[in-house]
Amino acid sequence: MEYLFMINFIQPSKENMIRVAITDDKINNRKVIADKLSCNSLITLVFEAVNGDDFLTQLRALPENKRPHIVLMDLEMPEIDGVATIGTASSLYPDIKFVVLTIFDDDDKIFKSICAGAEGYILKHTSPAEILESIKEIYLGGSPMTPSIANRVLNMVKEKESRQKIKN
Repeated sequence: MEYLFMINFIQPSKENMIRVAITDDKINNRKVIADKLSCNSLITLVFEAVNGDDFLTQLRALPENKRPHIVLMDLEMPEIDGVATIGTASSLYPDIKFVVLTIFDDDDKIFKSICAGAEGYILKHTSPAEILESIKEIYLGGSPMTPSIANRVLNMVKEKESRQKIKN
C-alpha cells in the first residue's frame, strides 16, 4: 500500500503516465469510465474499443511504446467476448495487464477470466475512485479485486483444496 501512496507524488509527464484502454460494447459505460480517468493526471486513455475484435485491431496498429499498460475489459460483448480477447491478447502482448470490469460475479466467469490472463476483476458498481486505485494497484504489480470477488476466488481455492484432500 505504501507504493499507492508514493505514486501520487510522481510528476506527470508523457513518459511516466499509466496508459489505459477501455473495451466495452456500451458507449455510455466507456464514456463514464473515460470521463473519470480523464480527471487523473497520472492516467492517459490510449483508446476505446467496442469489442474484442476492435480492441485487437487497434492494439496491433500501435507501436510498442504507445500500447496500454492496462486494459479495462468487459466480458459480454459481440463478435469476440472479453475472456477470448484476454486470452488472445495475453499471449501476444504479455506485458499488458487486464482488469475485468463487468457486472458478472459468477464463479464460472471469474475462473475463466483469470485462466485467460486477467490479473484483476472488479464489478461495474465500483466507485470511480476505487477504479482509479485498482488501475494504480495493478500498475504496481497488484491484483485488484472487488472484495466480494476476492471472497469468491478464495472460496474457489478452498473448495478445490478440500476436493484434493478428499481425493487423496
